[in-house]
Amino acid sequence: DQISLYGKFGLARTTEEFPLFSLSETRTAPTYGLGGQFNVTPSVAIRAGWDRHGFGDGAIFYKGNSNLISVAGVVKF
Repeated sequence: DQISLYGKFGLARTTEEFPLFSLSETRTAPTYGLGGQFNVTPSVAIRAGWDRHGFGDGAIFYKGNSNLISVAGVVKF
C-alpha cells in the first residue's frame, strides 16, 4: 500500500519556430512514461518518473526525442 507504479501513453503536438526566417514545423508524436510513488506517510509521498516526447519532423529542424526524469514531493491535503 506504500508503493504504487504507473504507466502513461498519449500524443504530444509540438511546434518549433524560427521567427527570424519565418520558419516553423509541427509534429504529432507518441509520448509515454513510467514512474512510481512511495508514500512516506498517509499525507506525504515521493514520486519519480521518466517521460519521453518526440519533437521536430526533420524537414527543417532536428527530428528527435526528449527524455525527462523527474523527482517530486507530494503533500496531500
